[in-house]
Amino acid sequence: MPNKQIFSIGVDVGGSKINAMLFDLRKNEIVRRQTIATPKKKKKLLNQLIQLIENVIAGVPKSRIAGIGLGIAGEIDFQKGILLNSPNLKFLNGTRPARTVEKYFKLKTGMDNDANCFALAEARLGAGRSFKNVVGITLGTGVGGGIVINGSLYHGAFGSAGEVGWMILDGTRTFEDLASEKFIKSISHESPINLEAKARRGDKNALKVYETLGTNLGLGIANIVNVMDPELIILGGGLASAAGLFLPQARKTAKKHIISPLSRRKLKIVLAKLGKNAGAVGAALLCQ
Repeated sequence: MPNKQIFSIGVDVGGSKINAMLFDLRKNEIVRRQTIATPKKKKKLLNQLIQLIENVIAGVPKSRIAGIGLGIAGEIDFQKGILLNSPNLKFLNGTRPARTVEKYFKLKTGMDNDANCFALAEARLGAGRSFKNVVGITLGTGVGGGIVINGSLYHGAFGSAGEVGWMILDGTRTFEDLASEKFIKSISHESPINLEAKARRGDKNALKVYETLGTNLGLGIANIVNVMDPELIILGGGLASAAGLFLPQARKTAKKHIISPLSRRKLKIVLAKLGKNAGAVGAALLCQ
């Protein structure tokens, strides 16, 4: 990358909001950031996405911008640049958002799964910056994941590596079924916010739900470790705010089911450090 190109644009396109930022690649700092509610129609979303990027690059010569990165939930055909299946933005399925942005701005534009962007940001600049083999896991309405090896995302042969949420843990039930907000709602009939409040007040039933969640999470992590052998697991997403209620149980369960004695002893399971901006930061890092 030429020295004069010191900025990149990172955009986290979520189901409820779009977070865009101008990112300094030399200082690894957010220079400018803007967030909007996600439009629910394809044309409106693409138009507002372009306007949002215009806003964050205002006053910066394009010659100083290395590129634009988009992070979007869903399966991506990386060879063709097609968003194949986005659970939150179904109206974008079959489209090429990155190509639309690249054509408009005449800047190199990449696109990746939002969980991959989270993992990349945390591995390079967050909780994993001292580690070479990292798996990031997002715990929210679903479970997502990303694999980072020596600072680079691992996509696998066809682009779907890291989709840890689809692991089968119990019969036909997936990791996502058993370690997400979906699980909390199904077993407690409470919202995660209400259940967390009850658990922090010492409600035994609420605490039991989180203990079970921790067990399920630990089993999923053990499977990942037995296959991938990472040094570090980083947990993020909406449920991570309640980690104190389930992380000890998750660590205990994972260590019990990890095969390698060396992995059991050395593996670290930690919380993410970059907060709500991790997805957009990771998207910005796609340009490096």
